Amino acid sequence: MPSIWEILYDNTKSELAATTTVSLTYPADGYEAVGTPPVLGWLPVTRTGQYAGSYRVQVSRNPGFTDLVNNVSVPYINFVPWQGHDGPMPIGTYWWRVRVEDGIADAASQWSTPRSFNLAYNLITGNQFDFPHDVLYDPGNTLVAASETTTGDAYELDNLYVMLDRRRNGSLNWVTAFDIHPDGSPVRYWLYFDTDRKTTSSCPAPGNAIGPVYGNIGAYDLFKPEYAISVDRDGSGIANTNYYRWTGVSFNPNCTWVLVNTLPNIGGIAELNGNAIQLHIPYTALGTADDNFSGNAGITLFSTSASNTSDIMHDTIPAQGVLLANPAGMIDHPAFVSDMLMPLYPFDTPLSNPYTFFDMPALRWRMPIFGSIDGYEVEVARDERFTQRIERWETYENRASFYFSLLPTAFQSMNVYSDNESYYWRVRIRHEYYTKYATDFDYGPWSPPQRFKLSSRQVGNPRTSTGDNVFMTPAFIWDRVEGAAGYSLQIDDDSKFGSPLIDIETPNPSYTPPELNELQSLLSSTQYYWRAAIRRNNDVLGQWTSPMTLTKTSVTPTPIYPLTGDPLTLVTEQPTFLWTGILTPTVEPRLATPKYRLEVDDDPTFGSPIIRIDTAATGYTPIEGSRQSLADGKWYWRVAIFESSGNPGPFSTAQAFDKQYQVPTLVWPPPNTKAGVMPSFEWLPLTGAAYYRFEISKDSEFEKVQTEDTVNTAYTPTSAFNNGFYFWRVRMFDQDRVAGPTMIGRFNLGYEIFMPKPSAAHNSVSAKEKSLPQSRQDAKKKQDTWL
Repeated sequence: MPSIWEILYDNTKSELAATTTVSLTYPADGYEAVGTPPVLGWLPVTRTGQYAGSYRVQVSRNPGFTDLVNNVSVPYINFVPWQGHDGPMPIGTYWWRVRVEDGIADAASQWSTPRSFNLAYNLITGNQFDFPHDVLYDPGNTLVAASETTTGDAYELDNLYVMLDRRRNGSLNWVTAFDIHPDGSPVRYWLYFDTDRKTTSSCPAPGNAIGPVYGNIGAYDLFKPEYAISVDRDGSGIANTNYYRWTGVSFNPNCTWVLVNTLPNIGGIAELNGNAIQLHIPYTALGTADDNFSGNAGITLFSTSASNTSDIMHDTIPAQGVLLANPAGMIDHPAFVSDMLMPLYPFDTPLSNPYTFFDMPALRWRMPIFGSIDGYEVEVARDERFTQRIERWETYENRASFYFSLLPTAFQSMNVYSDNESYYWRVRIRHEYYTKYATDFDYGPWSPPQRFKLSSRQVGNPRTSTGDNVFMTPAFIWDRVEGAAGYSLQIDDDSKFGSPLIDIETPNPSYTPPELNELQSLLSSTQYYWRAAIRRNNDVLGQWTSPMTLTKTSVTPTPIYPLTGDPLTLVTEQPTFLWTGILTPTVEPRLATPKYRLEVDDDPTFGSPIIRIDTAATGYTPIEGSRQSLADGKWYWRVAIFESSGNPGPFSTAQAFDKQYQVPTLVWPPPNTKAGVMPSFEWLPLTGAAYYRFEISKDSEFEKVQTEDTVNTAYTPTSAFNNGFYFWRVRMFDQDRVAGPTMIGRFNLGYEIFMPKPSAAHNSVSAKEKSLPQSRQDAKKKQDTWL
């Protein structure tokens, strides 16, 4: 009961590159098929963004497409010939073509360039372990073609039977048999064999003589034979059986053939059994064991006169005249026979690569219907001639048995093939043992090479963990790829990835360069390129993603104190520099710097910083005695975080401030005091002072000066001084001997000064003053008393 299979085909989901005209993909022109026709395929067609809605497919018995076996409209881009017919598709040569039918503006497009395929009968190979004798020679299993002509005389032929067998002499033979109608008249039967379907392998053009003797018999270009066998039958039986071979040398008007020998002399046999003639022809005699054998042997059987070399073909098997107008003089329809296996999938892509596989496909072929099957052999190579074979696989029974083993008709390689390459595969049958020894078996011919391209999936959704805020060495992340053994990641400042900073293999779909690995750390303000790819195994790398850019911009701390202002911030002691801590983002921290670098310089370019310190704190005060004290004047400072590279990142914006130590406050003697004796000089203490320098001189320029350094805030000279006016001054020095500003005082030596008695109010000491050293309290009292 017929079944209807419904499918839904959506052109927009196609992964194939669309074309504007029909482009055929598979099979290749002249494809050799066995048993069943091949699947026909083409690329989808689109114009102005609109896909074709349907295609017209024609399959014909001739290249002019006047003898159609299929003429159908299909909405998809594949078609299997002979749909809608009962029984198997007849053997022979077929041509096919496709055109757009509707769905686009100019639907009636031109036909594609036609291609052809040859369909062969699937032969039986005889074997004593598989078939009893009577089953093996059952005409129903070996009938290849029948005559369609009734001549009613001695030339009449009925059926042609073909098989392969070894039983007669232990060697593999072509076995052909055909029915005849002997009536006593001499007849010559011819078997012509075309083994390669090449127009250059025999006579050069149609119409030229191809027969070893008969000049009126020609052949279509594709079917010019390379071998011929003649069988002469007279009234008493078979008189002569000759074997001919074309030499490959041709000249007009005749081709050159060589009578090699008689069939018996080359190991063959011809038998007349009633109304049938059976021939055993050594397998190697017809070139079917040669490397250039197409896998399908085209056989044409016809009868002629035994003596008239100008005779024509009286009866033929199969019937001729399919392609040419003169069936009596031209061979244009051989019967193709083969024990070759029929590849099914992946579809062959001989001229281009419309299909790309991202995983190694299972290689599948058609199971022979009725043959001697012991196993299969598969080869995969990088070239069509299989000189660069990369894998060979074979499966077979381990003993001779009448029971059929369920051998797989598929091969799934467990090896990992290189990426982005074309591969060719072929398969052949291994026939059952013909002796009791396991080494005695035959191989059939190789199937046509099938080409496919293997690539790899690119990793999807490549991204960084930080997104656009690349302020740290990020994690590089991508989606997991099914079937990947691992991944590779490359990062380089060169888009060509000539010397990657990072070239790592990882089993995970992410990678974070170690924060403390200086060799793998990214530098700030540098543009990097990165890409990722899957690994099929340790040796086979997949396709890289397109290079992606990444520029790392590190976070800079925010200065807190001292800040640039107008006027400049005045700092009267060694400053404490403060800045914000880096913990980013603050809600879900991803970055916490291990330390900071602080630089302080009186040069805005920071050419020679007086302070360059690395600290884990978020503030810093110059350490006394470490030569970090800042002299009075304008200063600049900046701070940066340390990156995982071990180097500081970008610095914050430089901040400027004014550093001025406090001016000393002179306590005693008061300004312009008159003293009869040298007084004790006193001043208030200054923060940060390690010691003070006291200087006294007769001139205001202090050219001749007496100097004394003291850690106290008072000093009484012990030297004798002449009367007169004197100038004295004090300045502080910190532990790094950085001087502060100077305060100058003046007094007159040589006159008595009578001071009024201090009042009770002046004798009292405030709570604030009690905090001063005793010397400063006494000085304060004296100053108040003098005032």
